Amino acid sequence: MWQVNKKIKVLGLDIGGAHIKYAVAQNQKALLKRKIIPFEIYRTPKKLAPLLKAICKEVKPSAIALSMTGELADVFVTRREGVKFILNAAVDAFGGNAINVLTVKGSFVSVSVAMKQTELVSAANFMATVLYTASIVDNSVVVDIGSTTTDILPVINWSPAILAHDDLGRLKSGELFYGGYLRTNASSVLQEISIGKTKVGTCPEFFATVGDAHLYSGDITAKDYTCQTPDGGPKTKRGAGIRLARLILSDPQTLSAKEIESIARQIVKAQTEKIADAIKKLIVKRKMQNAKILLTGAGAKVYRVKLARMIKNPFPGKVNGIKVENISPASASATKLLSAYLGAE
Repeated sequence: MWQVNKKIKVLGLDIGGAHIKYAVAQNQKALLKRKIIPFEIYRTPKKLAPLLKAICKEVKPSAIALSMTGELADVFVTRREGVKFILNAAVDAFGGNAINVLTVKGSFVSVSVAMKQTELVSAANFMATVLYTASIVDNSVVVDIGSTTTDILPVINWSPAILAHDDLGRLKSGELFYGGYLRTNASSVLQEISIGKTKVGTCPEFFATVGDAHLYSGDITAKDYTCQTPDGGPKTKRGAGIRLARLILSDPQTLSAKEIESIARQIVKAQTEKIADAIKKLIVKRKMQNAKILLTGAGAKVYRVKLARMIKNPFPGKVNGIKVENISPASASATKLLSAYLGAE
């Protein structure tokens, strides 16, 4: 343990399968910095430790609040193997004594405990989000739209009201939707595409992503496209159009720009409806018709207006003076750990 003082700098670190997200908290819960680093762990797992070392060199943290979801990447045979790999990379970068690992119960444990009880820390990042939210608002549903998945987390009477603590259980309870704004395979979102008055079956290949539809429609820019494209091609409107056309075994020489635009709109509409339906089901199931919807995550700006048109609940930009967009596992875990060191909990 470090001596409790206001100079403690906590690094909240969330290691996912496609991105590393971090936040820095210091001086009585002041959030100093947030950053998202594209890193698809399944492609180059050995680069994780050097990347974490670079973050350590930049931030120079006193303590680390670590959460993860990257252990599910298919480069690992089991979750246990993935958890241990990530923990070892973190120890290599930061040293074991500095690391506090978030659990699915919302507490922190040492690396040695996490190594022995990997199921306790696997995919636990959502707990930081829901616990922090429960401390600032009484009734709400946190909807964290990421590149790959969407967390739908209920808070009732200032308390987390989640029903499950593992991914399968959360899928069953409706608190996890496996779809996001970027990496989701477009063919899984829309099985049929309308071209004029004709419906064509979407080819079940990884030809395009939801991100391609957003890029073509102008919802996001190349900077927002923080993963590799399915074909390795450019993150441009033209590149996205090529990939979208392949969904129906065509190309931009055969399809008009208007037809490709229609494909993009249909995919965006279908994904928005899927996310909205998942939120609505939880609202009805948990009787939260009047709860605030706290939309956060990298995909929030893409879907905020669209979802607000489909769901009657209020979508505030701030709660208790705090910007909703700043609510994330990394920032929440950093704030939680800093509070513990400062004796605020």
